[in-house]
Amino acid sequence: MTNITLAPSVNLTIIPDKRFTTNTIALNFISPTNSDKNTLLALLGCVLRRGCAEYPTIRDIQRSLDELYAAEITTTIDAIGTTNLLSFRCSWLSDAYAISDEDITGGTLDMLGKLLFSPVLENGLLSAKYVDSEKQNLIDEINAMSNDKDNLAARRTVAEACAGHPAGVPLTGTVEQAESATVEELTAYYHETLNTHPIEIFYTGALPADTIEKYLRRTLAPLLSLTQRALLPAHTHLPPAEYKEIEEVHHTSQGKLGLAFSFPTSLSEYPYQPKLALFHEILSGSPVNRLFYNVREKHSLCYYCNASIESKIGLMTIMTGIEVARRTEAERVIIHQITDMAAGNVSDDELATAKLSLSSGYRKISDRPDGLQAWYLRRRLSGEVISPIEAEKRIQSVTTEDIANVAKQMTHRLSYFMKGGE
Repeated sequence: MTNITLAPSVNLTIIPDKRFTTNTIALNFISPTNSDKNTLLALLGCVLRRGCAEYPTIRDIQRSLDELYAAEITTTIDAIGTTNLLSFRCSWLSDAYAISDEDITGGTLDMLGKLLFSPVLENGLLSAKYVDSEKQNLIDEINAMSNDKDNLAARRTVAEACAGHPAGVPLTGTVEQAESATVEELTAYYHETLNTHPIEIFYTGALPADTIEKYLRRTLAPLLSLTQRALLPAHTHLPPAEYKEIEEVHHTSQGKLGLAFSFPTSLSEYPYQPKLALFHEILSGSPVNRLFYNVREKHSLCYYCNASIESKIGLMTIMTGIEVARRTEAERVIIHQITDMAAGNVSDDELATAKLSLSSGYRKISDRPDGLQAWYLRRRLSGEVISPIEAEKRIQSVTTEDIANVAKQMTHRLSYFMKGGE
């Protein structure tokens, strides 16, 4: 792996891999979570992907990409801790497989440059037609997520557990924010993104490092001349909070229970992070994890039950679908899985199975270019860049006592319950 600084706060990570017939680039604009700007973040990539000065419609763009052996350029948004990502992903066939001497790499990255730097403009502003269209698409997406009660319950659990904290801000913003967003605001945010947000770029493929660097320096030239770009934002850890219960009524036939736990930020750092990873694997990750085996299978208390961890803010959430009448029993049995581990009741077999399961997951990361890029992006944002193989090595020395110590540091901060009704 090679790391190259293209400009201040513009970093390129090259992950050489000759197994793939395609090349993949992920260009990530990084910004701190902001309740006033998340909606603009959600809109911007979609508007830029709609067209550029030379190819003003999606159809025009697609025709050009099809001529490049069906190259692809997509945009996504995501959040890691209290950091937001606007990502442009490019995938194209390696030039070695071209029938003639086409420069597929150059053509694909030229299109990326056109989408970034030459959007469709009207009187110096982003296209009102495209902005209005993407606003409606975003409103429809937010409403669709609210109609999915599993999704809604998970988002409400995080929002309430992180109330007053950046992690509680919805990634897409709200319907009201989408409705009120203006072309002028989005255009200003477009320039802010290009001019000031730090950029992390990841390339996976067989091209030599100096070759892909040369291509990217040409494509991204308008960005590389800027010297006032921000540094990577720091994560904001969850502050202590008093335990609270929230109960809401929605149109659903199934109860949705969300439990939130906070833990010290030290657990997200080495040497504690491998212990946290294995604690989660025993609780919810491995094929014989406790939430599945005990809560669902043994006690038949739920339709599903799983835990997720955002280590950089110190939050674990457990989401489950249950019969409304069994809420108290389900919560008791779920919490017992953690307190039981905290009491030292973790078997050697449990730990061995978790290590095998997590090791398998680490090895599979390298099977896909996007998996490798996502791994190293998270590592970059965490402050310590290690390979999946190194992460696998680190978990081998974790003991059952280590798992118990992690479980002891889980603090129950929220119980959220959604039940049916009018």
